[in-house]
Amino acid sequence: MKRIHLFLTTCLIFALIGCMTGCKSKRAVTSPKKQTIGQLSVDSLSASQPTFVSASTRNAKVVLEMKSRKVNANADIDIEFNNRIRLSAKVMGIEMAIAEIDSIKIRLIDKLNKRYCDVSYLELQQTTGLPVGYHDIQALLCDRIFAIGTTDDKLKTLNPQTNNDNGQRSINFTSNNVTHKFTFDATHHITATELKATVKKYSFNADYSQFHASDDILFPHTVILKGSTAAHNATVTVKLPKITFNSVVTASAYNVQKLTKVPLEALLSF
Repeated sequence: MKRIHLFLTTCLIFALIGCMTGCKSKRAVTSPKKQTIGQLSVDSLSASQPTFVSASTRNAKVVLEMKSRKVNANADIDIEFNNRIRLSAKVMGIEMAIAEIDSIKIRLIDKLNKRYCDVSYLELQQTTGLPVGYHDIQALLCDRIFAIGTTDDKLKTLNPQTNNDNGQRSINFTSNNVTHKFTFDATHHITATELKATVKKYSFNADYSQFHASDDILFPHTVILKGSTAAHNATVTVKLPKITFNSVVTASAYNVQKLTKVPLEALLSF
């Protein structure tokens, strides 16, 4: 039972952390004008980030650490890029809980107790006071460069600056009262993301590591997400086994006609 609540809570944390991460993604457009080093770095990071139509992995290891608790779970993850993300928790091979994330809402399903809830992005915006949408969560999971409230084709207008701190290269800019820092390696793959809101006491860190190539796509197989507010801190660690790219995935919506719709608080309370 606790593992089901863990999974649903983890999915909500993904979404809330996604509130700290940019608006709808668009492919960066190269300007014919002379560019600064920072603008060239934006192009390099955009060109090096993972690009695919679909991605799928089975039995990912998920660990949630929050309020002095540490709980483990397994999850299947399917992504239809720019369309839908589906996370499924299984116990002894039986699907127990599901999270469906699309452009309209986030749906959390407790199959064991036959109930579900829907969370709109407007609700998340009202909770955090920051822009949030499907593409934000997608960028978070897929190791991409972004800016809060700014589409990807406008990233270079944010006066990006590059830094080299003890061999750690990064690019920095500010958008909508949030400072952004992306650390990258010699091949211009993002290895860490850091966001800090200047108005609200929100901060977010993502670390990407264990890069492996699958189907000719280089992707991090360990993702550590850390989010904090003035009152709470949470860490979600996701370890991915083999990832399959650009094949048919099963991310279709679950039929909830026989389930009871409940408020979010009822679904997550434990």
